[in-house]
Amino acid sequence: MKSFKCTLIAFSAFLLINFPAFASDADDIANIVQTGSNGTATIDQTESPGHQNIAQVSQRAGSLNEAAHITQSGNGNNNATVIMTGDNDIGNLSQLGYMDTAMIMLSGSSHNSSTIFQDATTDSNEANIHESGFSNTTSITQSGQNQQAVISQSGSINNATITQENSSSNNNSTILQTGSFNIAAIDQPGISNTALISQNGLSNTTSIVQNGNSNYANVDQAGTLKLAQLTQTGNGNSAVMIQH
Repeated sequence: MKSFKCTLIAFSAFLLINFPAFASDADDIANIVQTGSNGTATIDQTESPGHQNIAQVSQRAGSLNEAAHITQSGNGNNNATVIMTGDNDIGNLSQLGYMDTAMIMLSGSSHNSSTIFQDATTDSNEANIHESGFSNTTSITQSGQNQQAVISQSGSINNATITQENSSSNNNSTILQTGSFNIAAIDQPGISNTALISQNGLSNTTSIVQNGNSNYANVDQAGTLKLAQLTQTGNGNSAVMIQH
């Protein structure tokens, strides 16, 4: 998670430089920068008295027919950013909780779709999506508290999903996926679990479900038409699966 932390630190520094009001008691802050063509960007902030939300959409030169949407409400003090430099991509980010951080970056890509949803029960969660390639789909859904989720995906027609459920907290999930027609999914209903999927190749599928607490799961899969399913129901378990 070191790289993700560096990203968050860099993003925080950017906000302090470009939005000095972040350090005061100012109202919500919204910023949209569009330098491409036919882009659509919307920011919807529902005021939270005494708190701040910060939202930024950047659709950079070369982007075409991009659609970026940020919705922030709830208790405030959320940070959200969507950066898009490809063509015909869709980025949706919703923050309904408190002190959550989320970033979607679609770079050098086309026809990709990314969604982050942090619901009203969330507190101090972090989500990060970086996607490039063609016709990929990513989704992060976070409930609970102190959750971390990262998806990095490239290639074509891949699908990656992380779900950290309402009863859960302190979970950590990472999906790294390249290739084509791959599917990766992590579901964490438990507490203090760690899950990692690293997958590349063609038409592979990996699923991790962690129902218990303090479990560790790591799946490393490469090749063609591989299937990996890992379910942890107890506590304090550790599992590593490698298929090449």
